[in-house]
Amino acid sequence: MRKFTLLFEELDSTTKSNEKIEALVRYFNSETFQNISIALKFLFGERIPRIASPKELRAWVSEISGVVPWLMEESYEFVGDLAETVSLLVPPGQCGTLNLSICDVVNNYLRPLHGMEESVRKQKIIEIWNRTQGNELLLINKMLTGGLRVGASKRLVLKAMSRWQNLPEELIATRAVGAWIPSEESLIALITPELDGKTLLPKPFSLASPLDVEVNQLGEECDWSVEWKWDGIRAQIVKTAEGVTIWSRGEEVINHSFPELVDVLADIKNENFILDGEIVVWNDSEKLPAPFSVLQKRLGRKNVSRKIIIDNPIKFIAYDLLHVGDSDLVESRLEQRKCELKSLFKKGVLTESLFKLSSEIEFQSWEELKSIRSTARKMKAEGLMLKKISSSYVFGRKKGHWWKWKLDPFKLDLVLMYAQSGHGRRAGLFSDFTFGIWSHDGKLLPLAKAYSGLTDVEMKKINTFVRKNKIGKFGPVVHVKPELVFEVAFEGIQISARHKSGYSLRFPRISRIRDDKLMKDADTIASLENLLKTIEI
Repeated sequence: MRKFTLLFEELDSTTKSNEKIEALVRYFNSETFQNISIALKFLFGERIPRIASPKELRAWVSEISGVVPWLMEESYEFVGDLAETVSLLVPPGQCGTLNLSICDVVNNYLRPLHGMEESVRKQKIIEIWNRTQGNELLLINKMLTGGLRVGASKRLVLKAMSRWQNLPEELIATRAVGAWIPSEESLIALITPELDGKTLLPKPFSLASPLDVEVNQLGEECDWSVEWKWDGIRAQIVKTAEGVTIWSRGEEVINHSFPELVDVLADIKNENFILDGEIVVWNDSEKLPAPFSVLQKRLGRKNVSRKIIIDNPIKFIAYDLLHVGDSDLVESRLEQRKCELKSLFKKGVLTESLFKLSSEIEFQSWEELKSIRSTARKMKAEGLMLKKISSSYVFGRKKGHWWKWKLDPFKLDLVLMYAQSGHGRRAGLFSDFTFGIWSHDGKLLPLAKAYSGLTDVEMKKINTFVRKNKIGKFGPVVHVKPELVFEVAFEGIQISARHKSGYSLRFPRISRIRDDKLMKDADTIASLENLLKTIEI
């Protein structure tokens, strides 16, 4: 574990990407393939199955440390991170150190405990606690709790592997799509320059940057392809003779959510292709997508019933074609890829039953496009996508390559009601806030929870206010004297039976503190309902 711990410390000690890449390359050069394969599980942001519940871990550490349960809970609330709290409270070991590799820790100590009786798990974990210390103990505890996060994104890790093996980053990224299965064989397959076989893999998604310049600064209008930005699930479909796989942008297989799409594609013979597009629930009467909240009825289920399929019919809106037949198209120009995509529709390979070609928006000037963008909500779209017709399909975001020009968010002035401590960098700080709206009869009702949007200075100011104005406590949640007003930005409103207000906000975030407003001047349910009418859910 020592080498992985040193890597963790190096990644955590710098914000510079090049220094992180250099640290990763040094680690790869110093470690065995077996240990690297295990480390990649965590470096790619994945977890091992949870070995013990938070309640069990708190009870065990309370027992061996002599810290009474209520003090254990207070310590956890103050520190804000269970793994760190446990590491601080575990008494210094008396049995010497284990001096194990990351492979030994995961394969010989942690994984075999999954599903075992509590007494067995408790004995083994206490043994690990007694024989590890410092940051090694902290990392093991983070593995136990499923909270291990390293200071590097998967994209940065792939860059480091590319430099380590002197291979194209896109090649490694393509092979790394999906859940990582740690083994020497998997690692060898990931970094071998040439592989036998023609398994068709999904491509790392090409992403758009938020438009941060005036649109008329993008140059000639004829250099750009413009489409609606739909609010669905971005996905890639890999169709081969072996079968059909639908991949989400989070690199998960989502076939179970859209079985009718899999069935239709399975009936297509003698065709190999990779499609990039958006899955939406389709409203046939309006010829437009339904809100994302309708699509959510299909998500998070192991099986989608016949009734859900009938009540919530989907379409795959095809944006791009990344592979067809034996030809890889990612290096081709967008206009060529779109031409190939259109041919799949013309030949009848893709039909209008479940597929729809994303139509290009015709415009003569940037001013005209601004006017078109203003109609996005009527089209049930989030805004526009602007793509250079000369662009290839690149991994990640390449600024100036694709832009997303979203509509300005909706905003409401809401009152701070509750606060909760955060985790990680914000451990010990109140950083998760619940905001309320005035009901028709003058009561303040919870509407939205938000934790992003404040600067460090503003966060310090709000924390001072919360500590001085506590009026109650429910576990880790502090009830705050209702006084401060915040402008909260969001993307949409959904009717919700789970919220006392009867509504929930989509992607809420703090826009600014409204020091100029009194709490009585905050928004009401009536103003929210008037706004809802304009959104046309």
